[in-house]
Amino acid sequence: MQIRRTTASDLDFLLQMLLEAAFHPMAARPDSKDARNDPRLSQWIAGFGERKGDIGLIANNGNESIGAAWCRLFSPTKIIGNVGYCGPDIPCLAIAVDPKYRAQGIGTQLLETLYREVKANNFAALSLAVGETNPAMSLYKRLGYREVNRTGTTLTMLKSS
Repeated sequence: MQIRRTTASDLDFLLQMLLEAAFHPMAARPDSKDARNDPRLSQWIAGFGERKGDIGLIANNGNESIGAAWCRLFSPTKIIGNVGYCGPDIPCLAIAVDPKYRAQGIGTQLLETLYREVKANNFAALSLAVGETNPAMSLYKRLGYREVNRTGTTLTMLKSS
């Protein structure tokens, strides 16, 4: 498994991974066109790589993309839904791994590498939003993310050094 930076050609895969991250496995999901037109989803990928704070990684197994972790800065007046916002200078992250490749340490490697990239780009912290019953909660806690806010069943978590 290799981890590489995202490129403009990865946007379709980022959308696929965003749908994995945003929807319960048993829930109905929008198709790609509808997802691109849904502002709650498109805010994560529209123009990705063009803004300050856009940092993305892809996990590959040979030529197959199998996971992604990426982050971006959000403006508090333009956020739609809960993105894990903690401040204008703290990137919010999204992560997903193809279900066939979960529980193999790929998410851990993506998160650790993304955090190093965030620090190398002079950001003090990284945040995320996660449902309280999401199995990834234990991964986030193990990697040093701590709860800083709760809205209903969604937690905002933050990792800082």
